[in-house]
This record gives sequence, C-alpha cells and structure tokens, in this order.
Amino acid sequence: MFGYDWSYWLKSFEEKIEIPVVIRLDGKDFHNIYNYCKNFDKFLGRIMLKATKELMLKTEFKAQLAYIIFDEVNFLFTRKNPLPYNGKARKILTLLASYLTSIFQKNLEKYCQYSKPLGFEAMIIGGNAPVNYILEYFKWRCFHTLQKAKILKVKSKWRKYGVTLYFERASNLLVKKYIDFTSEEGEVLIKRILSV
Repeated sequence: MFGYDWSYWLKSFEEKIEIPVVIRLDGKDFHNIYNYCKNFDKFLGRIMLKATKELMLKTEFKAQLAYIIFDEVNFLFTRKNPLPYNGKARKILTLLASYLTSIFQKNLEKYCQYSKPLGFEAMIIGGNAPVNYILEYFKWRCFHTLQKAKILKVKSKWRKYGVTLYFERASNLLVKKYIDFTSEEGEVLIKRILSV
C-alpha cells in the first residue's frame, strides 16, 4: 500500500526483553481517587493485592514475584516463569498495564463509584540484569516505602513494607508476606528466586 515498506516500523517496535527482569507498573493520577472516595487509603491495599493476584494466576504473565507498594507493582520475571510473546516489549508492557488497569477498575467499583478513567504505566527495570542489580532495586523501593511510612507515621505492615507475593519453589503455591527487602530475609528471597 502506497509503495512503502512498513516492516521497518513494525520491527522497531519489537524490541525483546531479556530475563531476569523487573517490570514496574505505576498507578497514574491515583490522587484523584483519594479526593473522590472516602477511606480509599484503607482499601487500596486490598484492591492492589487482589488485582495483582488475579493477574499472576489468571493471565499469561506468571511473574515469580510481585512487590506491591501503594499504587505500584514490581513484577520479577525469571527463567522459571519466562515472559510470554517471545519477550516482545511492546506487547508485554501494553498488555500488563491494560490487564492490571481493568482488574483494578473492576475491584474498585465494589468500594466506590469512581467513574473517571485511570490507568497504570509500565516500564522495564533492567532486562537481563545481574542478581545484585535486582536486589539493589528491591532494596531501594523498600527503603523508599519505609521512609515514606516514617514521615507519615504509619504503623500497619502494608503501609510500612508493602506486600510481596511469590511462588513457593516446592509447592508452586502463591505466598503472601510482608518482607523488608533491606533485611537479610529480603536478600535471601531474591537470591533464591533468581537461582532457579
């Protein structure tokens, strides 16, 4: 059509993501929901946890670990549960963001009638990253959360550490824990997951 070779443009969008990789999804304009829905802070954790669990269990994105902080989810993909679509970045980022958005929106409706559009932006954090890089990234996100909790004088574990979901190696069951990634426990978990 029109005598152009469009294959160049299509190929330029097919960049591949190498594993291990962290893909971060961050809520956009969630402060608007805080202003609209009473007690949003109380049920944000429940909605994020439910949406992340559903995404990990019911879609093709079988991340080995998900670290949920406020309106942000960090998914860790490893060799054990590789990325679908041959690692095509465009497809993975758009589908992950749209899945989480639709699942979140569906669950939000149970708590309040928020009708404005909302969404998540997706970004790649270090494809084919060494273990230490991934470990430092999770330490940094956890440290950032702990600092925020300190400033806000928060006491709940959800607000202090965020929530971690991961597949247990032996049983392959999804486990929920509050993990401080700046501690030895967090370091051991990341190293164990990446050693698969």
